[in-house]
Amino acid sequence: MKPFNKIIILNIVFALIVSILIGALISKNYNNRINQRFDTTKEIINLKIDTFISESNSISESLTTILSNSNDEKFINQFLKDNHTRYTWIDHIYILNNKNQIVYDSKGPNYTSIEDFNQYKYHFPFTQKSTLSSKKRSLDRPKTLLLTNRLKIKNQDYTVAAEINMNSFKNEIKLIAKRFQIQVQGIDGTQIYQVGKSHKHTKTITYFYNNLPVTISITGQYSVITRVILPSIFIFLVIFLILTILTLIFKSRSDRLEHEKLIEQANNEKLRLIGTLAANTAHEIKNPLTSINGFIELTRMKYDQNQQDNHFNIITEELDRINNIVTQFLYLGKPTNLAYTNVNISQTIKDIEQFSKYELEQNNINISLSLPE
Repeated sequence: MKPFNKIIILNIVFALIVSILIGALISKNYNNRINQRFDTTKEIINLKIDTFISESNSISESLTTILSNSNDEKFINQFLKDNHTRYTWIDHIYILNNKNQIVYDSKGPNYTSIEDFNQYKYHFPFTQKSTLSSKKRSLDRPKTLLLTNRLKIKNQDYTVAAEINMNSFKNEIKLIAKRFQIQVQGIDGTQIYQVGKSHKHTKTITYFYNNLPVTISITGQYSVITRVILPSIFIFLVIFLILTILTLIFKSRSDRLEHEKLIEQANNEKLRLIGTLAANTAHEIKNPLTSINGFIELTRMKYDQNQQDNHFNIITEELDRINNIVTQFLYLGKPTNLAYTNVNISQTIKDIEQFSKYELEQNNINISLSLPE
């Protein structure tokens, strides 16, 4: 496997591990927020039911006191009317004696008959002293339930009946649970009422309410996909993208440095080859130069024994210069140090003039030099 492919796989593994850890933190935080909302909603619902029970009990306690001290029908009817007006969830309150006769009514005498009371024939225990009753066999989605409380006053039994408007009660629950679906069920699974919309992805908590024979279920929207999985995938992609970009930058830089190194090696190899070629060429040139130089010396000994002819000097100097140039080929391609020396410019000009003298004479050109010492 190529090194670059290994790096990509390592990037994927690293991004995956980091995204899983961050996803776990997101999931934990999301669950904590959902549980806090559940706990808050649970407390509010319990408080609402507590209020409902305490208000119902307060009516019964007040009636116990009133019936113990007075039989004033008008006064008692007015008291019942005031209470069903005060509490929005109560539509009607009336009282029956032990002979099942309606003796007091919030809507006035003879408004309610015993047949109206007997319509609520399916009973469901609510508290130790009270009962919820329905007109239908099921308590599911009733418009009205009848809450009855038994009172014993001066050895006489009374039944306080309050018609509960379930729509009003549900509306109050809706105000405190806009994000949740709330269900109240009996122990046998009978649904008493339900508030709120259902969702595809949900989380539910179910609990028994204190000493009442009911269970309460609170269901809230719980979207792991949109709140946990998708953010984790996004984090994975971002981390992987950043790592890939850094990897590509690092690889590009490494490739560039390697390319420069190869170029440098190629140049060094060229210099080495040039140096080798120059050395071989220098050796090949030096051999004939040596022969030429020897023949020049022999010719000079024959024709210019007194060394009066400058042409032999020029030839000898040029041969020496060629020899120096050839010698420098031996150092081509090798690092050399710069050497600085003083040059006599006047002598250099004289040498050039002497070297060019023959060609100048052939073209009838005369040069006059006037040089400082």
